[in-house]
Amino acid sequence: MILPFDHRASFYRDILGVLKPTAADNKRVIELKNMVYDAFNKIRNKHLEQAEAFGILVDEEYGTSILKDAIKNKVTFLLTTEKSGQDEYKFEYGNAFGQHIKKFNPTFVKALVRYNPENKEINSKQLKRLKQLSDWCVKNKCQFLVELLVPPTENDLKKVKTAKAFYNSDLRFNKTVKAIKEMRRVLKVDVWKLEGFNSAQWKSIVSAAGKRAKIIILGRGESEKQVLAWLKASALYEQIVGFAIGRTIFEQPLKDYVNKQISKEKAVQQIAANYAKYVDIWLKLKNK
Repeated sequence: MILPFDHRASFYRDILGVLKPTAADNKRVIELKNMVYDAFNKIRNKHLEQAEAFGILVDEEYGTSILKDAIKNKVTFLLTTEKSGQDEYKFEYGNAFGQHIKKFNPTFVKALVRYNPENKEINSKQLKRLKQLSDWCVKNKCQFLVELLVPPTENDLKKVKTAKAFYNSDLRFNKTVKAIKEMRRVLKVDVWKLEGFNSAQWKSIVSAAGKRAKIIILGRGESEKQVLAWLKASALYEQIVGFAIGRTIFEQPLKDYVNKQISKEKAVQQIAANYAKYVDIWLKLKNK
């Protein structure tokens, strides 16, 4: 599964340079999302023999037209369920989440969760909501994907000498293993979407996720060098089946388009070329 789509409207609003978007700004967000989708389809259409492995991640609020097209053309897609920009997982549509999922019948139901094992009170509340979603997915025979972020607490940052750099290289790994184990006691997760690790660390992560679950890597908006290192480190593991790289692929072309430095057609071409590069690298790594 290869997912080049970042659904968060806040990211697109940042590109537009607006804090309180108007109706016109929201139309631009939809425009930018559709440009990424056009680029995605350019590459997916070149790999039709593996079409099911190419997926998109989309929200209902700004991506309804994309969702409808994905259904029509049998494109693998994930539907988001979380309220954007929240530190604590909450349903975008409250207890009506099931109705919104059934409206589109996605390939995967997705939940973005910020879960540091130290935050026991918040985690308890999150797990109650996530269990509702997990149980609903089991009952309705939907595949459940959890995007797990493990941000540092203030206590974590006090422990490390080089702040977030050391946290990302060491503490985050241990906390991610613990978080997955805690969540698996409550949830039935089909796919984990996780931040990158080195090859030795992946062995423990894969073990924690369990033999049945699959894993995809998220790009975190990191540099090309860092993303490539993560891809190489993870490709050796059969359970790691793909990547989800968003900003690394399309941030600069969209900025250049918004700033009128390049045309819409050129921006789409550049996004497609960036995406194709990572697709080719990943397929070569997995086929070695």
